[in-house]
Amino acid sequence: MITIQNVTKKYGKKKVLDDISLTFPLGVHGLLGPNGAGKTTLIRCILGLVPFQGMIETEGKKSNIGYVPQHFQIMEELTVKEALEYVSLLKGFKKYDLTPIFEQTNVWEERNKRVKHLSGGMLRRVGIAQGLIGDSNILLLDEPTVGLDPKERVHLRNLIETLGRDRCIVLCTHIVEDVQQIGDTVAILHEGKVLIHEKKENLTKQMAGKIGVITIRPEELPALEERVKVLQVHTEEGGLRCHIYGDPLPKEATPSGVSLEDMYLALTKHA
Repeated sequence: MITIQNVTKKYGKKKVLDDISLTFPLGVHGLLGPNGAGKTTLIRCILGLVPFQGMIETEGKKSNIGYVPQHFQIMEELTVKEALEYVSLLKGFKKYDLTPIFEQTNVWEERNKRVKHLSGGMLRRVGIAQGLIGDSNILLLDEPTVGLDPKERVHLRNLIETLGRDRCIVLCTHIVEDVQQIGDTVAILHEGKVLIHEKKENLTKQMAGKIGVITIRPEELPALEERVKVLQVHTEEGGLRCHIYGDPLPKEATPSGVSLEDMYLALTKHA
């Protein structure tokens, strides 16, 4: 479990994190936000890499936290097995059995391949593997699916979901689909503030009746944007089909179902 209370982080006069309080128990938790929202800074605070105001408590010792940065790199000339053995030495383990980790992350067949010959998806798996060394009960993942093709992204999501059954995983991402497919709770972070933190199934209920569709002429778009949040615009024959958020919705709009993407855009667009 990770408990974050009233955490504030400044770089000079800029407040990157603004009085954040969150709790992440066992399971997979999405930390969703656009680039620059403060997600990576929060991870660095949890790891104790930067000073901050407030309190962060983790269950277990710091050595039980695994971390996979967005731009994961490891010595390319080594084989996967050699690279992970080296990481285990850096973590203080003179002799560490990597077999269970190879099997958990499905890299057993790649263990004797040089790192430089791995696909992007397999390299991310190796990154997660090094994060598990030391029986990590907490795993912090920073944008793990960025740059992967759809097939590799699905495979990585499945792996993360499986690993989250017996540990706390925080999945930091700006890709809504990642946390739509997996995760127990979702926290939306924007400009250093937590806009909402809820169980995934409860998130969209709060937007019921506030998301709708309206068709307008192109010249009417500026006026519409003054009345409501225009989340998405699709060009159709004879006009624009706009997905909107309004509280209340305009009478001429047709209410629609609410997705996590709707929720995310409604909270962060022009926030």
